[in-house]
This record gives sequence, C-alpha cells and structure tokens, in this order.
Amino acid sequence: MRASAFNSLKKCMRFDKRCLIAYIITAIVAIITGIVLCKTVQTNPYMLNYADEYVYFVYNFRSISLFLPRLVFGLVYGYLYFIIAYCTRWRLLVLPVIFLRCMMGSVYAVLIISVTTFGGIVAAFVVYIPSALVCLALNVVLIETVRFFNRKFAPFLPALFALLGAIAEWLLLNVLFRAVIAMV
Repeated sequence: MRASAFNSLKKCMRFDKRCLIAYIITAIVAIITGIVLCKTVQTNPYMLNYADEYVYFVYNFRSISLFLPRLVFGLVYGYLYFIIAYCTRWRLLVLPVIFLRCMMGSVYAVLIISVTTFGGIVAAFVVYIPSALVCLALNVVLIETVRFFNRKFAPFLPALFALLGAIAEWLLLNVLFRAVIAMV
C-alpha cells in the first residue's frame, strides 16, 4: 500500500471528540430515560410478549428467530443513519434517532429482565445488552465513516454493518450463552 492509502485510512478512523461525546451522552440519557419509563408507565402487551418470546428463543437456541429481526431492524436503522449522515453531512441530526433507539432498547432490556426473573437476567446481560451495544457502536462507526468511502460502495455499508450486528448477536447466543449455560 502507498503512504497516501495509510493516511486516508487514518483519516477515516479518526473521530471528532465532540461528536463522540454527544453520542455517548445521548445513549446514556436514553438508557436512563428508558429504564425510568419502563418502571413508571404501564407497558404495552406487545412489548411484554416480545420480551417473553425473546427469552424463549434465547433458551431454546432458535438463532434464526433472533437473527432475522435483528438484521431487519439493523437495515432500517442503518439506512436511516446512512441517509442522514451521507446525504446531509450533518452527523448530529442523527442524535434523536439514536436517542429513540437506545431508549426503546433499554425499555426492552428492563422488560426482559423483569418478565422472566433469573432467566431474563441471564438472557439480557449475556445476549441482548451486548448485542444492542455492538449494534450501536457499529452504527456510530457507520455515521462517522460513511463519508470517506467510495460512492459506488457507500450504499452497501448499512447492509454490511446490519449483517455484522446480526452475526454478533448470533455469536453471543451460540457461543457465549451456551458456555454460560454449561457452567451454570
């Protein structure tokens, strides 16, 4: 590789510290808001059913039942982030969407923990929360780096990152969760 290729790669991986701090603060505030909302507001029966089914799918190792929804939601959010970050070049416009996604993710995490006691705690802390954080980190990387890619390949990046997020959840379920269950 040429020296200019290394410089462009370093430029691509450099984050603006103010934006990174804004992403972190938004995620933390959204998680706290989701926890408070879940504990103080009556929840929708659909959300309770989702939490119960999620724990059921995790304990029965139904990988495809968890893989496809994570992939579809990753595609939806990824292309929404892509449109905002790539077309408008205003990265901070994506903060309300990150807030909404983190808030709903924390509501689901609290529901998964509270619906099925110990089984939900293990499923949430070993599979759901780490996979949600991996997907959030992949989306932040997508938002920050999408400008630097070639125009021909840039529209495929959200699909690639959604696939990576779904594979991360699949690995957490089939490798880490099975090891935890085998130890317990």
